[in-house]
Amino acid sequence: MRLVFYLKMDLGNNIHLVKGSWWASNIYIINENPLTLVDTGMPYSLKQLEKTLHEGGKTIRSVELILHTHGHIDHIGSTNLVKEKSSALSCGHKLDETHFDKAHKYYGTNIITGLLSNVAGVILNMQPLFIDRYIFENETFDILGGLKVIHTPGHTFGSVCFYSEKYGILFSGDALQQRNGRIIKPKRAYSENPEQEEDSVQKLLELDFDKLFSGHHELIFSDAAKKLKKF
Repeated sequence: MRLVFYLKMDLGNNIHLVKGSWWASNIYIINENPLTLVDTGMPYSLKQLEKTLHEGGKTIRSVELILHTHGHIDHIGSTNLVKEKSSALSCGHKLDETHFDKAHKYYGTNIITGLLSNVAGVILNMQPLFIDRYIFENETFDILGGLKVIHTPGHTFGSVCFYSEKYGILFSGDALQQRNGRIIKPKRAYSENPEQEEDSVQKLLELDFDKLFSGHHELIFSDAAKKLKKF
């Protein structure tokens, strides 16, 4: 009996979605040079990622760059598996180093996230992730007309988003999500600093973007920033 269901979608601009199932985040494939992934979901996301790449005439070996929005397990779970099958360069923010290497100490209400992550890590045999290169605010990658790093601390201290001003696209990870046209408010159980996360949301809404491609929940394909500013 198959318990995991996926949705894959062509999002335009050579971007393809592997929809996260259950706890896993979405994976975004940017089919440019270098072939890039934004986040990698959970370990069980790998099979559908491989299938989606294959349907586009690519393989896991084709992946050259992995951009992480942050270091939570549901966003980095397949990274080691991808790196084992490719020469992909993995990137993430320095302030999430302890998340990547599984040494992070959770505290307060955020301990719930820590417990969930630790249990899932044991069940799925998650190993520490070595980040090849740390990324920082305003760094730009030569894809999508210039994909800029926007540091958005709060959900984790090293949370980042990736912004293409040319195409009006924001890959927001968990820093900015929406459901039914409304911004999902930060929850203390999942945020290292909810107040800081609120500030990061406001920072993102000052950008001019049409498309919101988040880690979970609903995507927006037109006038995203304008729509979300109303709430």
